Amino acid sequence: MDKAPLYGTTPEICPTVRSIHQAPPLEGDGLQRPLVGETLLAEGSVLNFALLRQRLEKMKEELVYAKDQRKAQRNEIKVLKKYVATFEEERWALLQAKVADAKDQRQVRRTQVKFLKDYIAANTEERGALKHANAMLVEENEKLSALLSMAETEAEKTLQHVKALSESHQKIRAERDKLLRDLAEANLRGIRAEEDVRGLVDNLSKKSRDNERIEAEKADLQRQLAACHQDLDEAHRAHMQHLPWMGFEVNSTAHVVSVHPEGPAEAAGVQVGDRCTYVDGIAVETLEEFRSVVRRRVLAGDTVMLRLQRNDTGTGREKTLRVFVVARCVCMKRRT
Repeated sequence: MDKAPLYGTTPEICPTVRSIHQAPPLEGDGLQRPLVGETLLAEGSVLNFALLRQRLEKMKEELVYAKDQRKAQRNEIKVLKKYVATFEEERWALLQAKVADAKDQRQVRRTQVKFLKDYIAANTEERGALKHANAMLVEENEKLSALLSMAETEAEKTLQHVKALSESHQKIRAERDKLLRDLAEANLRGIRAEEDVRGLVDNLSKKSRDNERIEAEKADLQRQLAACHQDLDEAHRAHMQHLPWMGFEVNSTAHVVSVHPEGPAEAAGVQVGDRCTYVDGIAVETLEEFRSVVRRRVLAGDTVMLRLQRNDTGTGREKTLRVFVVARCVCMKRRT
């Protein structure tokens, strides 16, 4: 908007002021403005009040317009001030928000840095623990390898021992069979010798004339018979030494009357007074049944299941024991 000219600054509004200041006429407007003295002389020293009134009204309008413009400018200045204040408040709020955001980001970064430090420390501790656990596992692996090698060595030794025991068991069985055959042959020889002796005695009784010779032959035969009996006893003792032996004796009612010290029965827990009811699953009630089951089913080197009735508490409870059967000669060697 163009600014309105102030009062007394244009020659159209106040030519008198212009004449006083001796201002030159404006170029290019095409108007000839006379001075005050010339106007007064031209009109006969009488002022043209109509022209002055018009000029005053125009000046009033210009003043009103200037006031309105100044008021509008003041309003615009107020609006600009309010806008500037609002802009400053918004900019200050934005700056505060940015500062708060920066603080929050800084706090978040601090928290992240702290978390990373804790995570690194935890990882360091875990690495140390894993290294220690790995070392312990290596040591345990070495120990287990050593134990495994020892167990393999012991297993080989055990297999060799079992093989040796089986071989000795077979040898014992072969010797027992041989002794049984020898005993049977000795029994046959003894029976034949007894028959011969009886025949000779009968013949000697019939022949009284040859009493001396018969007595001599009788004595000879008796000596032979004694030698046969001695052979039979030795064979029987040898056979008994290789027979299976459990280390206890029973009476006619299958009650245990004696337990040999350091024998298999004592090691298994057999006590004097126990009554043997079952031998290897077969019921026994007398000494003959006990011996028959032992002769038929038990060999040296076997493990026999004995069921015993024990009356130590008065309840007659039964116990089942495992007795390892050995040869009688083995026990005699251990005693010697």
